Formats: sequence, C-alpha cells, structure tokens
Amino acid sequence: MKITILSIGSRGDVQPLVALGLGLKSSGHEITIATHEIFESFVRRFGLGFSLINSNPKETLESSAGQAALENGHNPLRSWRNFSQMIKPSFIQTGMDALNACKTSDAVIY
Repeated sequence: MKITILSIGSRGDVQPLVALGLGLKSSGHEITIATHEIFESFVRRFGLGFSLINSNPKETLESSAGQAALENGHNPLRSWRNFSQMIKPSFIQTGMDALNACKTSDAVIY
C-alpha cells in the first residue's frame, strides 16, 4: 500500500511521523513523507520517499511582515484580517502541494 504522511511544522512535528513511517515501511508499505525542504535529507536518510511542501505558514508568521500584520494597536479584528490576507497564499500553496503529494496514495496520514 502506498501511504503518504503529511507534516508541516518543526522537526518535533516531523520526527515522530518519520518513526511511524519506518514502522509502516517495515510492514511492507511504500511510505512518502510530504514536508518542508529542510527535512528532505532527514526523511531520505531513513529510506523513505519525500514530497515537497513548498510553503511554510510558520515562517510567514514569524517574519517581520507577519509580525507587523499582527501588531495593529489594540484592534484584534484588524490584526486578524491583515494576518489572514497575508497568510492566505501560503495556505493555498500548502494545500496544493499536499494534494499533489497524495495523488497516487492509497492512504493519507495527517
């Protein structure tokens, strides 16, 4: 069975899913981990397939533009609107990358 495991976030998010992937691989399944580029060598080191999730909403949020969008004085609604508009393209890209990674999968773990 072809299984794609999706993971967005930090190494702490990806590492347990790599362990899960190794367990599934040892049971005879073909595993692909779809995640950020910085984890490609980590995933491949264990003999698992890799699929790229290009965008990283966390990086967007932590950028100076992301922080500025959140800091709009004391108006949380304006902050949320600005942040939502700024991060929307990143979420759309993440969704498209995840969809592409799963196209030939029999099962998806997220």
